[in-house]
Amino acid sequence: MRFGAVAEDKTSELIERIFWSTYRGAQYSLNPAQWAALRFFSEHRAGAKTSSEFAKYHQTTRGTANQTVLALIRKGYLARDTSPADHRSKCVSVTREGRELLKRDPIRPLLSAIEGLDPTERRRLENQLAALYDHLRSLQQDAA
Repeated sequence: MRFGAVAEDKTSELIERIFWSTYRGAQYSLNPAQWAALRFFSEHRAGAKTSSEFAKYHQTTRGTANQTVLALIRKGYLARDTSPADHRSKCVSVTREGRELLKRDPIRPLLSAIEGLDPTERRRLENQLAALYDHLRSLQQDAA
């Protein structure tokens, strides 16, 4: 398929443009994967979070996830401590500096735009995006 050749390419183009416009104006030293990690470790879920859990969530290798976490630790936005449940494991937490940075998360304008949608349209969009994501993952797994 030649990109730009058919009307259906407009959907993928819009998704890509939304992604890049979200991060284009960000004046931070974080890349999108680092923002995703910072958000992941800031979520309020029970249990300690590890680099391995982030790798599964972000669908990347443990090595890549660990490099992302290490970069955020060096920048002072994450901390790694021994897990109280398993001393062989290291849990990751967001530092005060990381929580302050999240207040200026470049995804906030996108969240505001989504919140501005009619609730019915928003649910429809969420359902369509979830179906698209599931189908994409299926195609990627089939190709592997």
